[in-house]
Amino acid sequence: MLAAEDPDLVAWNINAVDFQPLDLQLPFDDVYAIDDPSDPLPADDTLRTVHWTSSEPHAPVLPTDLDGFDDLPRAQMDDAAQYSGVSHQHFYAAGTWTATAHHKLTSLKNVVLHGIVRCCQKLTLPLIRPSLSADDPLATAENSLAVAMQCDPALAAECDDLERSLTIDARNALYRTLAANLDKKPPAFRDFPFHQYISHATSVMAIRATAERLLWHQRLGHPSDHYLYHAQEHITGVPRFCHTGVPRFCHFDPILELCPTCIRANQTKESAGAHSTRTASQPFQGLSIDFSFAGVRSKDVERKKDFTGLNGETCWILVTDHFTRAVFGDTPVSKASHIEWLLSFLSQYSPQCQGKYVYLDQGGELFANPAVRTLFEQFGYAIRPTGADASNQNGPVERAHLTVANALRAMLLGAGLDPRFWPYAFHHFLRITNATPSRDQVKSPFEILRGEKEDFTGFRTFGCRVWVRPPGRRRSKLLPNARKGIFLGFLPNTTTNILWYDVDTGQVKIAKHARFDEGLNDLPFGALPPNVQHLQRVQSGEPFPAEVDDAAVEVFTAFVNPFSHTLLESLTIPASNRSPTFGFDLLTDELNNRVFVAKIRPGSPASRIRSSPKATNIALRGAYLVAINDVLVFTKEQALLEFRKAFDSNSPSLSLTFAPEKRLTMAELRRALADHREPSLFTDPALPDEETPVLTLDAIRSICSLRFLESDFSSVPVEDLAATIHAVTSTAITPAEQALGFFTRRKLQRLSTWPDWQRGEFKQLDRMNDLGMFGAPVVAPPGAIILRLHWQYQIKRSGERRSRSCCDGSLRAAPLLHQVASTYSSCVEQPIQRMFFALAAAHDMRVYGGDATDAFAHSPPPETPTFIMIDDAYAEWYKARFGITLDRNMVLPVLHALQGHPESGRLWETYINKILSLPELSFKTTTHDRTIYSGVFEGEPILLLRQVDDFALACRRESTAKAVYDFIGTALQQPNEAQPPFTYLGLLSDYNGVDVHQTADYIELTSAGYIDRLLRSHGWDTPSPHESSDDRSAPLPVDAVDRLYQSPAGPSEGSPEHAALCDSQGFSYRTLLGELLYAYITCRPDIGYAVVTLSKFASAPHAYHYNCLKGVARYLRRTKHWGIRFARRTHDPSLPPGTPHNLSLDPSLPAFPSTHSPLQLTGYVDAAHANDLRNRRSTTGYAFVLNGGAIAYRSKTQTVTATSSTEAEFIAAVSAAKTAKYLRAVLHELSFPQLSPTPIHIDNVSAIQIINARKPTERSRHIDIQAFAIQDWKDNGDILMHHIPGVINPSDSLTKPTGWVLHSRHCRRIMGHYYC
Repeated sequence: MLAAEDPDLVAWNINAVDFQPLDLQLPFDDVYAIDDPSDPLPADDTLRTVHWTSSEPHAPVLPTDLDGFDDLPRAQMDDAAQYSGVSHQHFYAAGTWTATAHHKLTSLKNVVLHGIVRCCQKLTLPLIRPSLSADDPLATAENSLAVAMQCDPALAAECDDLERSLTIDARNALYRTLAANLDKKPPAFRDFPFHQYISHATSVMAIRATAERLLWHQRLGHPSDHYLYHAQEHITGVPRFCHTGVPRFCHFDPILELCPTCIRANQTKESAGAHSTRTASQPFQGLSIDFSFAGVRSKDVERKKDFTGLNGETCWILVTDHFTRAVFGDTPVSKASHIEWLLSFLSQYSPQCQGKYVYLDQGGELFANPAVRTLFEQFGYAIRPTGADASNQNGPVERAHLTVANALRAMLLGAGLDPRFWPYAFHHFLRITNATPSRDQVKSPFEILRGEKEDFTGFRTFGCRVWVRPPGRRRSKLLPNARKGIFLGFLPNTTTNILWYDVDTGQVKIAKHARFDEGLNDLPFGALPPNVQHLQRVQSGEPFPAEVDDAAVEVFTAFVNPFSHTLLESLTIPASNRSPTFGFDLLTDELNNRVFVAKIRPGSPASRIRSSPKATNIALRGAYLVAINDVLVFTKEQALLEFRKAFDSNSPSLSLTFAPEKRLTMAELRRALADHREPSLFTDPALPDEETPVLTLDAIRSICSLRFLESDFSSVPVEDLAATIHAVTSTAITPAEQALGFFTRRKLQRLSTWPDWQRGEFKQLDRMNDLGMFGAPVVAPPGAIILRLHWQYQIKRSGERRSRSCCDGSLRAAPLLHQVASTYSSCVEQPIQRMFFALAAAHDMRVYGGDATDAFAHSPPPETPTFIMIDDAYAEWYKARFGITLDRNMVLPVLHALQGHPESGRLWETYINKILSLPELSFKTTTHDRTIYSGVFEGEPILLLRQVDDFALACRRESTAKAVYDFIGTALQQPNEAQPPFTYLGLLSDYNGVDVHQTADYIELTSAGYIDRLLRSHGWDTPSPHESSDDRSAPLPVDAVDRLYQSPAGPSEGSPEHAALCDSQGFSYRTLLGELLYAYITCRPDIGYAVVTLSKFASAPHAYHYNCLKGVARYLRRTKHWGIRFARRTHDPSLPPGTPHNLSLDPSLPAFPSTHSPLQLTGYVDAAHANDLRNRRSTTGYAFVLNGGAIAYRSKTQTVTATSSTEAEFIAAVSAAKTAKYLRAVLHELSFPQLSPTPIHIDNVSAIQIINARKPTERSRHIDIQAFAIQDWKDNGDILMHHIPGVINPSDSLTKPTGWVLHSRHCRRIMGHYYC
């Protein structure tokens, strides 16, 4: 039979075709033929082909005789030959492919492979000239592919992968060519069995009926015969009837007897039993719930085992609905009762009706947990515990557990997969089981709930091979464009988006463009998993071996107790005991919410449970306390209560059950807690009250995804993220390095570039040795603080592999150190950075850059004595430099501040400030910001900005900058350093992530380079052909507010539906939001309102939110060269000329307020009343301008609900006034005092009267009293409110979406475009 509806099936290399001569109407196009079979390939590589209506040239192919055509009716073949003019024996089909393999051993650098697919055979012609055989005495790697493959295993493997992968591609393309456009066949030939011609010509598509039944048996999770043969009635896509009207699965052949995997897995689908307790009359009125735990339970400690999933999953929870028989479940990391998941489930599905009930196993984890019982009681469910040994009362879920466990075992065994893939098999099987009804059901659970049949069109076998097209463009047309993986199921409600395991990176990913290979043609027969071996035996008619032992993987098992191993201990209580806890100190595990033994007091009754106190501590310390006198306990309070009962009753002994579990590492604990505390999927995705986006660690991680879109940065240190940002534009990274995502020493050691990385390590350690960073190895003093070295690896834009060392001084690694060390360190804030450049331009200064090398290493040692462990890198370096193998038990004293140490930032800041305050420089910093300095050097005023060890110096002469930097470098220089550790960078062009353009008339800050990289990473750097070149649209449409809030909430973040939406949109919402946020914070106030508003929907974005966010990116592409400009007083002809915007003012508008000096700080503020339609809160927007450009700006949602526009404007004015006082204080300490009140322009007259005249109104009587401090600030001469018409108020665009005219007028005003 032919699997005609399955064009992606490429199962097995079948040479002997067994088919039934049925007139199956296959879609069909061409049958090719040649005139003379004795001439297999004409010299011109062209062949004439026969089409249905005409003869046309076609692609070159190879002829072949088709065995088995003699079985066809001779009359039909003669008629066909008469029509086509050729003999029937010469019908054939073929396909071709070409690829390039890397050849590192020759000067050719690569080998071109040309493959020809003929029938079911494949032939690879290597184009390496001359292609001598390996036996030829003249054969070398230069002229023989066979020799080259012997010398280069990587080349051999690549050629093999290419041949297998691309042969499958060619076969699929061939089938699609032959099986298209059947309607073109002339009427006279419609009775010919051309489907049999295709069957012979593309024999990989031919499959016996018995083999096809076995294939669908595997695809549907190894069900029983009854469910397999009736699946066609309830699931779309399962084969149903052939052309004769006879069902394809027309006989109840015993599939289970043909499937050795089922025999081994004991696979059946269990019913709920004859005495089931289902009485529900509507969905979710009656439920049965229970837990199962993956692993092997045994009294033998050596045999007990937990089967932990790929993501740390340990168990599953099943909920069965009594009315629909639908089964729901989850696979949590924690073994605790999954309260959060149950809460989300009940919040979505619990009906509003009477008579709700839930069955819980009386002896199980859920019933014994009071928190679970309380949760169901809150939702109105009556709890019905099952009786002892009466599992039939909880039959629906008890049988479901057995069915699921058997199915998981069969699916993993059949696919030859490790048990760690069980969570994905679990979710895949739940979808299958909900698509098929129970024996006494007319409709499936899916159809009852959704009103339609489940669609399994394109369904595939769990664990089969999948070839996935990676995102982005192919680097070369001749390189393979597919990644090999393992199919792990589909996303819910679709068979388009798949989950797959990337075997190269070890990550589970989501893909849409994938090709399946259920036959695993890339593997030799001996390595095929049981599923494929069984299919091949059925297909070829071979009997199964008498002893089936073809599963080389561990058998998956499960049990109902959360602990794979328990200890039953007897505690003898002496009459002299006075402790109600008998010597146990108990604590509650925050992850599992269970009580465990934290400590056993010496000399107590508990310490004598085993032969000695030491043996007792080894066995029981850290173990969970499961039961006391056979009473299950969960919490510390329950355990103490049971202990008190025993103490009060003067019981002579206690029976205690302990569970000694493996303690989680910190990384495992964080991952488990994140899973355990995952917020409900059904809560309102509202953000906190104050919608103020900041550049958090999450935002930095989002920006890092510019380089590695598929990598998980959730646990990567900030230093590694910075290294990733630095490598955004590096083109020197190799494909192997790029596939790593982020770099670790262990990963890099497997690459061919490891020698370069190790040279970087040695270079770093040489440098640290020259600086005297570490002392001689010593024995660790008692109680010493010992830290680990942490290596950061990055590729510089020049291609250099740089290895940097720091220590792991995190709170997790050194909690004691954080208790005694001061960890404060200053970083430059963006308003201060913009103030620095505004002042430099106003004083006609130029800005020159400098960088202190190994800044921390020049600082004093930590005040708290610290030592470093000797790691592999240091031991290898020491051996290479001094020929001595170090004792790894010794430690290294830290003699200077080391990056990563919590004190290093403060030590460096203190040290560099001492240098800057020396009489030769006399720099002075400010109270509110320690990164900006002012001073006078040799009679010339200068300004300095410092971001840790990166310096920007503003002065009028370059010689001044060089002299200042030379002084700083000399002061930092250590006695054993030949050169000062300071680099002069010349005229500054970029600083702290911002592009700096110093021109003859202005200094401009832009993020054009960052925007280019952002767009390039998403493939948006080139406008669409449909996009107008003169498009003038604002970041958000004018009507966006209503549509943004009225659009329904999208799928919750972290759900499969959210992942599918991300995949369909082509980008991650939160990732792009973080990338745009960075541009807004640095120098793009014009996207402020758009970014802040769209951030409110990040937890559950809808498709419209995605479109709006992408629209902001398109806006940045059109305006990427916009920046904030600060004008110079005089023209500087020695600098490059600028590009004036030449903006003209509309004479019909009111006059814009003027300032008496470029150094006068001027503010603009506005508020949009109640435009947050979720909670009717208002939006504040303000900007402060100095020397023509904005130095501080903000768009934020107010924290209180204003009852009038006056109140909203007043609250906005208070926020702006606070910023004004901060900026005035910094300017004053920099010797640029504001001699008059800072004017703040607002378009609300009532707010002005409340502030300037202290005029009370009915609209202000309820405002919090502290807000009226602004009146005192006005009286003190700090601020003064001025009126400005709204049509020219530039802060208006920070509070609401505006059309292009208003948006351009307002934003370009605060960005300084009207001044230069």
